[in-house]
Amino acid sequence: MKKLLFLASALSVLLLASCSNNYEEPAAPEPLLRVPLNGQPTFLVMQNQSSNSFADIKKSSSNYHKIVQDYIKTKEEKGENVFIPRDHQDYIIDLSQINTKKKNPSGMSRDEVPQTPTRWEDDIGISNLSPTVDKNNPPRINGKQVKRTFYSSEGDGTGTTYSSNCVLSAVGKYCYVWSNATMNDYNQKMLNIAKKFDEIYAKETYIFGSNIPTLSSTASNSLNNVLISIPENQKIHIIVYDLEGDGNKNSGAVLMGYFWDLDFIQNTYLNGDDYDPVNKTYTKNSNECQCIHIDSVEFEKNPNEIYSTLGHEFQHLLHYVNKSINTYKVGKDFQHSDTWFNEMMSMVCEDIMLTQLGLPVTAGPQNRLDLFNQTFFAGFTSWFDGDDVLVSYANAYAFGAFILRNFGIDCIIDMAHSEYINEYAVLKAVQKYDSSIKTFNQLQELFYEVMLYPTSSTKHTLNKSASANYEIDSESVTFNCDAINLKNYLSIKRVTDSTLANALYEGVYWEPYYGPFIFTDLFFDLMSWGDPLLETIGPRGTVIVYFDGTKDIEIPHDWSENIKYITVAK
Repeated sequence: MKKLLFLASALSVLLLASCSNNYEEPAAPEPLLRVPLNGQPTFLVMQNQSSNSFADIKKSSSNYHKIVQDYIKTKEEKGENVFIPRDHQDYIIDLSQINTKKKNPSGMSRDEVPQTPTRWEDDIGISNLSPTVDKNNPPRINGKQVKRTFYSSEGDGTGTTYSSNCVLSAVGKYCYVWSNATMNDYNQKMLNIAKKFDEIYAKETYIFGSNIPTLSSTASNSLNNVLISIPENQKIHIIVYDLEGDGNKNSGAVLMGYFWDLDFIQNTYLNGDDYDPVNKTYTKNSNECQCIHIDSVEFEKNPNEIYSTLGHEFQHLLHYVNKSINTYKVGKDFQHSDTWFNEMMSMVCEDIMLTQLGLPVTAGPQNRLDLFNQTFFAGFTSWFDGDDVLVSYANAYAFGAFILRNFGIDCIIDMAHSEYINEYAVLKAVQKYDSSIKTFNQLQELFYEVMLYPTSSTKHTLNKSASANYEIDSESVTFNCDAINLKNYLSIKRVTDSTLANALYEGVYWEPYYGPFIFTDLFFDLMSWGDPLLETIGPRGTVIVYFDGTKDIEIPHDWSENIKYITVAK
């Protein structure tokens, strides 16, 4: 009966409509935002000002995989490699277990790993070795090579494997270099690594903080059975081997090096929970020293990139000391930076140390900016997996380079030395040099100028240099970071799609495209036709669209209210 009543009611409405001359189509929904242009050419900047979520333009998601694979292919065709330092993931110490960790089970032993908090460097006698000055006289103790087994993190970080028979091959003022690799002119290459690290040690610790922890006596006592002993004269161990056994990898992105803070932890602390009774092995093993892991295969092929990686990974070590260990408060967990912030600081470190190492720009993080030009909508706090992580590195570096070149090296020092992490560390440091910036969102809004004005030297862009002079170890040291013109970076080798050419501001069919991806208002048409160029903006991501002024800006009603819309007159 209810169904019949409903049908009758519907029929009466249709009859009334057909008999009336006043029937009108339903009104179109009002746009979310309308901006009259009155003939004024204007850029529309759209930003996701969230730090941890994607903002839908419409309801779907973006895939970076094709962009990344095309990027890698283009690099390979030019005879270039694509490099990835392993994105840093802190080993999380369960501090609730400090006083309850089990001792090493009876009858179980670890290969070459001491079970006391004494320093193994002292036990085997290398602490007294003088720096190596001649490749023909590598370090020896009593005329014999010094060998040691080191542990290497597996790819997923869940355990460790062995890299055995590593030979102490060079000693620097601030480092030991170990390797089990076979390479041409081996002794000279090992000596080169020691010399390059010695060149940056004092400079990098000046800017990014000491590698020697400074804890209160209470905090130090609390961690006495957890962390290794680190004296004032602690040298860094650089271990050179084929990381993850990927020496035969012929394509794609390659791993250059990594730091793992597990190596700061005593094995006596790791005993117990990590013992595998079936295989009678431990799933995690610490090297019980401050160390950096470097890929031997890439060192043989691309030494300049490895020298830059030394600075990158050393920053991670310094970051852990200054942001996690030094800020530890008894009864609390260790503080850990987000990956984007830690990796940004490491790439900024590479940027600053490039001239100190005498390296070309192609060996530094600037080589990531061609990918940034295509993907800044992904945002600088997103962190992806696999080869797609190249997008994350590119965006995080661009934001760090923006901070460095617009607020100075002193601002980077403040960020590194403060007790703060992540967005708050950046904001607090920047405010010291520009008190008008009150929020991180306000700082992000300035970042769009990097993409919109790539050739300007007056806006907040990368196209300005940063330099500073400091007295470090009684020596005057000048740092120089060159200006970066994003228009010098090739985004697309050739625009082979005519629709894409029309959708890109200054895009020309069948021509290369340089600089950041800025769209024309065809972007909106493609969205409404169901053929979008992209459908989400990543955390802290930006999209820029150009309107020539012949029609007003109208943001469709079904677009996200979580996006910040900013208009900028041309």
